[in-house]
Amino acid sequence: MYLPIRSALSVREAQAVLGLSSFIAELPPKFGQLTNLQSLHLRYNQLRALPPEFGQLTNL
Repeated sequence: MYLPIRSALSVREAQAVLGLSSFIAELPPKFGQLTNLQSLHLRYNQLRALPPEFGQLTNL
């Protein structure tokens, strides 16, 4: 499922697969709350670094 990042963060409990193809430049710290995330697709983005909270995504 491809969602805008704000929508993805608002449904964090249910997400197992997330696709973000919106040319984002950074992920917010709140992204670390997506603890059920098992798969993440980040194509067509301009990410240069991941926030430290990314380490909380132990199911990824």
